[in-house]
Amino acid sequence: MTRKNITFHARDGQAMILITIITGFIVLSATVIAGFLMHMELRQSNDAITSGMAVFATDAGLEEALGCYYLNENVFRISGAPSGNCGIFEDGVLTLNGSVGNSASYKAKLWCVGADRISSVDCTENDLVYGLRVRSFGTADRTERLLETFYQVRY
Repeated sequence: MTRKNITFHARDGQAMILITIITGFIVLSATVIAGFLMHMELRQSNDAITSGMAVFATDAGLEEALGCYYLNENVFRISGAPSGNCGIFEDGVLTLNGSVGNSASYKAKLWCVGADRISSVDCTENDLVYGLRVRSFGTADRTERLLETFYQVRY
């Protein structure tokens, strides 16, 4: 029986190690990319929830501002009338700050506008007031939403 002499060379197996390293790198890269995409999807779904919370807080700010206008006798601090107790009144703009039960908050502003529906006018001058503009800014976590509306006033 003859015996074959097997000799090993120093370079045997280098290709196999190189292929294993490259394959591992590709699998690792694919896993990192998939994880990042999953993280972004989860973040977007959470942002959808906080976006809804911010919109409802913004709507609450609009409602409170209009409630102050329609239910408070002297929301614009007209001299001689009973004093109003809604928000802070500065430079013709009523500012209301508040929060809702789901940790969202709002900041609403209410002011009188002229016939162009943009420029602010003195609310005590009935002949110049064309309407009300209400802007409410709602915040929940990192999400912020803004709603603005215009109401025509008839005296």
